[in-house]
Amino acid sequence: MRSENDLLVTTVRRFELLRPLLVAGVVTLAGCGGGGGGGSDAAPVESTPAPAAAMDGDTDTDASAEPTPANPPPPLALDVIPESRRPVWSAGVVGGIPAYAVKTSVTDYGARANDGGNDAPALQAAIDAVTPPAAVYVPAGEFHLNAPIRMRSGVVLRGAGPGATRLLMNHGDNGFDFAAFAGGSDRPVTQGADLNSRSLTLQSAAGFVPGGYGVIAQANDPAKLYTQAGWNQSWAQEAVGQMFRVVAVSGNRITLEAPLSIQFDPAFAPRARPLTDIVENAGLEDLALTRLDSSDRFIVRIRQGANLWFRNIASHRARKAHIHAREGYRIEVRDSYFHDASDHGVGGHGYGVMLSRHSSHSLIENNIFRRLRHALILQIGASGNVMAYNYVREALSEGNYVPTDISLHGHYPSANLFEGNVVDLIGIGDFWGPAGPWNTFHRNRVGAEGIYLHDHSDFQNITANVLNTRSGREIRWDGTVDPATLLVHMNLQNGLLLLADQVPVDALFPDSYFHAARPDFYDNRPWPSIGPDAAAPTNPAEQRYLAGDFPAFD
Repeated sequence: MRSENDLLVTTVRRFELLRPLLVAGVVTLAGCGGGGGGGSDAAPVESTPAPAAAMDGDTDTDASAEPTPANPPPPLALDVIPESRRPVWSAGVVGGIPAYAVKTSVTDYGARANDGGNDAPALQAAIDAVTPPAAVYVPAGEFHLNAPIRMRSGVVLRGAGPGATRLLMNHGDNGFDFAAFAGGSDRPVTQGADLNSRSLTLQSAAGFVPGGYGVIAQANDPAKLYTQAGWNQSWAQEAVGQMFRVVAVSGNRITLEAPLSIQFDPAFAPRARPLTDIVENAGLEDLALTRLDSSDRFIVRIRQGANLWFRNIASHRARKAHIHAREGYRIEVRDSYFHDASDHGVGGHGYGVMLSRHSSHSLIENNIFRRLRHALILQIGASGNVMAYNYVREALSEGNYVPTDISLHGHYPSANLFEGNVVDLIGIGDFWGPAGPWNTFHRNRVGAEGIYLHDHSDFQNITANVLNTRSGREIRWDGTVDPATLLVHMNLQNGLLLLADQVPVDALFPDSYFHAARPDFYDNRPWPSIGPDAAAPTNPAEQRYLAGDFPAFD
């Protein structure tokens, strides 16, 4: 934890770094009552075309009390973002990704590298036979998978490195399934469904147990979610919600591991249900995945999964998403490379990592995304997630529009943190309706296309970003967005520092809203490395790409 003296030193350092910019000239954005913002009269970039018959929604039919993990950074004495509009972000695998011991190899079950045979039965047999917690080892070489792989709780599939171990998928289903489908009935929530709450009182807590998981959700508010009639879709009902883990039960009161990231509305009947089956504590490490077929499925599908991780993987040629999480909790995707798609068209194609339907408290960090339509995409109430220090380049689409690198893709994703990323275009509410409140964009570097807010996506926080854009494409919104609800402050836009008129000039912006200190993957690099107070805005993922430190798929 930082002391008051540390905060004072930070304040002085930032003021001295910013002084030349302040002296050179500050543009005060008048008339933005709720915190301010900077707009433009330039024509908007059409980042998503008209609806297609194939929807982006996933239409599949098919312990004891613990401390809150990873303390967030301490609050600043006078933070740019007031506490009332700032969630407490707690994301990623609790306690960090564990190091499971290798207990077997796929070669023990008949897998043979580089022979062109179907190795899926051997991989599945090894995963099914091992006693968790355990790692199943896949040695160097190419292994062909002609059937999907079903992952189990407590098992990680580990290769010899993404440049050495390659799994080639050629079939019509999801590549790797981390999926469960069983749950209990809804229980009305009578108290506690509030931003940053860690306690819920239910009409009945039957079915909830310490160490178990659940989902809280509410009915859709048509006034907020259905700004166009087409946004009312069967697959996006009860969009506002999130997953949680229970750490204690007392009568009808349950205590949650992590705080709620959103404010629920009693008028829309919040209710919780226990999940009676879940895939947890499992993952993929140190290997490459390539899709040879063009099946309209995911390379990795997560459904009712928790504490899952994907570390140092390279994923190539998805048609839909490389990783898709529906009702995912504390999914961690890090230090990886996501490359290209077999389809860059509408209908849910060409995605990198997608968090959907109540996915919460997940961490997508220090990854490279290349040649994708949307690298990072959130929809259907995804909330409380952190997408940080990623590098995105060469976005591609098959239509006559500029695709968004970071897409808040409708049905009210709320209270997510986007920090330290390097991208070209951020689209907030760019299709399927508005983004919810308190999404926070902090210390990102945004290139030619800037940040664009669509479709009543009010109450966003946009602070300390560096934008080097084409003229008039810095931070923009369409005519439906109320600028009085936005907090747009201390952004460096084409070399000019812009301040909001109603934020005190001495308000501080932190190094991070997630990390209390420089993260390990920064090594000895300067940190924070993006922001008005940073000399050369970049991040380690970009530096890794520029150094050629990634597997070659081309």
